[in-house]
Amino acid sequence: MKNFVRMLCIVAVLISLPPHAHAQTVDSFTANPSALSNNYSILLTWSSSGATGHRVYFSCPAGVTLKWDSGDAVGQSMACNSRQALDVNTSGSANFKVTNVSGTAKTVSITIYPKNSAGADVDAGARTASFTVTTSPQPINTFTITPSATVANEFVLNWASVDIPATNIQFDCVEGIKIYSKNPAISTVLPCGTPAYTSDLAASGTATITTESGKLDPTAIGVRLVPVIASGSYDGTHSFVTSFAAPGKTIVPDPTVLTFTSGASTVVSGAPVTLTWTTTQAASTSLQFQCASDLSFYLGSTSTTALPCGSPIQPTLGATGSTTISILSKGSYTQTARVTIFPANTAGTFFGPGSRVMNISVMPPGTITAEVPTPLATPTLAQTTTPAPTTVATPQITKPFYTFAVPLVRGSKHPDVKKVQTFLALNPLLYPEGSVTGFYGPATMRGVGRFQEKYGLAKKGDEGYGSVGPKTRAKLNTLATP
Repeated sequence: MKNFVRMLCIVAVLISLPPHAHAQTVDSFTANPSALSNNYSILLTWSSSGATGHRVYFSCPAGVTLKWDSGDAVGQSMACNSRQALDVNTSGSANFKVTNVSGTAKTVSITIYPKNSAGADVDAGARTASFTVTTSPQPINTFTITPSATVANEFVLNWASVDIPATNIQFDCVEGIKIYSKNPAISTVLPCGTPAYTSDLAASGTATITTESGKLDPTAIGVRLVPVIASGSYDGTHSFVTSFAAPGKTIVPDPTVLTFTSGASTVVSGAPVTLTWTTTQAASTSLQFQCASDLSFYLGSTSTTALPCGSPIQPTLGATGSTTISILSKGSYTQTARVTIFPANTAGTFFGPGSRVMNISVMPPGTITAEVPTPLATPTLAQTTTPAPTTVATPQITKPFYTFAVPLVRGSKHPDVKKVQTFLALNPLLYPEGSVTGFYGPATMRGVGRFQEKYGLAKKGDEGYGSVGPKTRAKLNTLATP
C-alpha cells in the first residue's frame, strides 16, 4: 500500500512539471527529394517534442553552397559546416537552394538539434538526414581572347560564368615564350602548366596579358580557364580551353656603317686627319686600329696618350659623326694605317659584318710634300679578321674570310656548306640553330632563306629560295670576302 501511494505521488509531481521539463527530441526529420540537380531546392521537414527551438548543421563537401529559398530570408546564404539557428517551433519546414561546383555529384548530410529551456542543443535528441546533388554542368559560359588594337604582343582575355565563386587561368608551356600579366599587374613571368595567378580571378571578368617570344614565327599558345571549387582547389573537368597566336620576335635590321671617309688619303706622321661616317640601325660606333710596331694612334692632334690597337676603343662614338685622329710613325718609310669602324646595336654589341675599313698612308716624320689632301671615296663594305660580334665588355670580334665557289642545295655535302653555316651563325636571327655540320639540311635552308629575304634576293615560293645560287653566292662573297 505504501509503494502504491509513493508511485501516485511521483506521477502527480511529473504531471505538475511544465512541458519543457521533459526530454527534448526530434521525432521526425526528412530531406526531400533525396537526390536533386544543381541549383534546385531541398525541402526539410521536421517535428519534435518539448523543444524550444532548433539548430541545423549542414555537412557540405567543398564546392557545395546553400541559400534560403523560403521565408523572409530568400536569397541569403546558409552557412555550411557549423550549427545555425533554424526555427523556434516544435515542427516546421524550410527550403534551401543547393549549388554544387565541385565537378562531381556530392552527398550532403543534415542534422537538426532540438533546444532545451536553457537554449542549449540537446544532441541526444537530434536526427540526421541526407541527400545528393549533381554538379553544375557548365559553370563557364564564354571565354574569348582578342588581340589588342594598339600593341602587337598584347591580348585581352574575357570570360563569363555562373555558380562558381572564382576562376583562374592556366597557360600551356611553350619553349621560348614568356607571358606577363598587365592587368592585374604582375611584374614577374606568369608560370605555365599550373594556375597562373596566386590570387584567384573573378567568376566573370577580364585580364590583359603580354607575350615575349624568342621565336621568329607566330606560336600557338593553349589557354585554360579553370573554375574554382574552393581556395586552392579547381575543377579541371569543366574548364574552358581556347588558344591564341603569340607573334614572333621582331627582326631588327643589323646595324651597318653606310659611309666611312677620311679627309686625306696620305698624311705626314703626326698630322691630324678627320674621319667621318654615317650608319643605319646603329646606336653607337667604335674605331679599331690595326696594330703595327712603327705606328701609334691618338685622338685629336694634341693628345699624348696612345689609343689601344686590335680592339674597339672606349668610350664609343656616335652613330653618325666625325672625329679627328693623328697617327705617329717611327719608320723611315711610308706605311699603311688600317682603321676599322664598327657599328653597335642598342645592347652595345658590335656587329662585324656591318663594319667598314679605311686605309691611310702615313709618311715618315719631316716629309715635305706638296700633295693637296683629297677626300677618299667611300670604300666598299669590307670585312676584317677581328673577332665575331660581342659586347662592349669583351669587344673581341671574329669574322672569317670566305669565298663561295659552288652552288649548294638541300642534301649538299661540300666544304662550302660549313662556310655558309659558319657565316650565317654570326647572326642568330638568320641562323638561330648555329650548327656547323657540313650537311645542307632544313635548318641551313631556313637560314639561307632568311638571308635571301634580308637582302632582297628571294622570297618564299620563289625558285631557288633556301639554296645558294649565283645571286646568293655573289652576295655572300661580297659580305664574307676581305
